Amino acid sequence: MVTTALKSFRWCEGLVRAICEIDREFPGYLLTQSKAERQMMVVILRARDSRSGKKMPLAELGRRIRSDNKKVLLRKNIPDCPDGLFGAMNKVGWRIMAADRYGDLIDLLREPAAAKVLRHAKRITPLTIHTLKSLDPIYRNAAVLANLRSDDDISELKYVIAVAKRFQPTATDREMARSLDHYLKKRPIEHGYRTGSMTQWVGRRLRKSKFPTPPWEGTNSIRPLKSIAEIGRIAQEFRNCIADSIPSIIVDSKHYYVYRGRINAIISLERDPALGWGVGEILGQGNRQVSGDLSAEIRRAFGKAGFGEYLGWESLGFGYI
Repeated sequence: MVTTALKSFRWCEGLVRAICEIDREFPGYLLTQSKAERQMMVVILRARDSRSGKKMPLAELGRRIRSDNKKVLLRKNIPDCPDGLFGAMNKVGWRIMAADRYGDLIDLLREPAAAKVLRHAKRITPLTIHTLKSLDPIYRNAAVLANLRSDDDISELKYVIAVAKRFQPTATDREMARSLDHYLKKRPIEHGYRTGSMTQWVGRRLRKSKFPTPPWEGTNSIRPLKSIAEIGRIAQEFRNCIADSIPSIIVDSKHYYVYRGRINAIISLERDPALGWGVGEILGQGNRQVSGDLSAEIRRAFGKAGFGEYLGWESLGFGYI
């Protein structure tokens, strides 16, 4: 049973195993320790492992971990130990995180905005720590954090902030952070998450920005969307999320066209940084796929105007065929 427990300690298994071999009472302690005690022990082992100079003998370290006051032990072993570290350990759970995540957590607890978020968080995961560490301190608040559930979400936030700064150069980070926090807090909660996205927030901020001219005027049946208000109306009509692309449209890297016929469709025209504009997705109501014949008809119309098919760098490493 102890051997199985040791494997769960991942990068610090060797240290824990060495203590068990020296301290006969330590294996029993491992099997009865709480979540907070387990994580606290790992933090102390990480601090010992990264410390230069004379280190506490493993036998003494094992005895202290078993018997000393936990908060006192943390303060003795963690340089400039931040308030709230022991409480944070209780929210991390049983799973051992990567060693660097513990260092990041300690750094975040020293920063007031991040410490406030962590203090009120119900649980702390590696993603929580990674997300907070990735953000500028001004954007570290609970409402923003609740909308960041992956690396893609973090990248999206950084992107929309960059777009907002580009078109509103006089706006400060503090003002934008307050605006984003206010917008997200007003959104209703569904399935545990707030509805409304960060791209919708920046879209609202950029409503008065100059709308770039679409690269093609279209035909009688295919016409471009030429304003943010029109994008909002079409998004409602087609029950899709094209409004989330407003930042990309404002920086002139994407445009949408509407096809009106027996079946209506939305066409995206996207710009490759090196090769120019190409036709992306063609979708019907509710993001449903259109027939192959209709897709081919629309692509032929764009082809006559000089637009190929957009593939994106992620598919083959270049843009069009």
